[in-house]
Amino acid sequence: MFYNKKTMEKVMTGKIKYFVLGMCAILAACTSNGPERALDKMAAALENNNSSAFMAQMDISAYSSNKIKEYAKNNEALSSLNALGRMFGLNNVDDLLENLIDLKGNLTQELERGVASGELMAVCRAGNTPECPWVPSSLRDAKVVLLGSDAAIAKVTTPAHMASWLALQKRGENWLVVGQAVMEDQAKAFAAAKYGQPAQTAPAKPGQSAKPSRSAPKTPPVEM
Repeated sequence: MFYNKKTMEKVMTGKIKYFVLGMCAILAACTSNGPERALDKMAAALENNNSSAFMAQMDISAYSSNKIKEYAKNNEALSSLNALGRMFGLNNVDDLLENLIDLKGNLTQELERGVASGELMAVCRAGNTPECPWVPSSLRDAKVVLLGSDAAIAKVTTPAHMASWLALQKRGENWLVVGQAVMEDQAKAFAAAKYGQPAQTAPAKPGQSAKPSRSAPKTPPVEM
């Protein structure tokens, strides 16, 4: 059977159309359960003031624990106290703070109230601090970097040009946000931490003292 030029063009156009649709379907299947899906659900929850849907995309226990680590790392006084604690074989300051402050409860309350009222989205959209990435369009446009089959980070830039990184982990079939950091390396550390184990802070700069081994003799207390 012979086809004229017009018929051939229709056939080829149809094949190209189905090919493009097929490729789109494959791409959608690859990303429907990826980290982008969790960020998209968070964006939709913010737009709909749905606090339960927003919180469902987070591991609030890991997020709050990592929040303290991020704060202690970026605070000069607490960072110095951390180094002093390691020198004397004590727990890290962030561990001590986590026991003293119910950050998980406070964060949960603040996030739920902020999402339900729309205040969180409004503050983050106009905010001048990178600690507030919760803007729907920014979450959907986030630059996602896979670190493996179950860990990822996402760079989120708000309309105010404030950039920060979200850390995500895959739990079963779903991805959850487990941390947020200003620096990429710290977000990677949060994302790479094994589930159920505390995340480590980013590697210390050269010259900083390392934590002594348990077998090392303890320094006697200094009399004041």
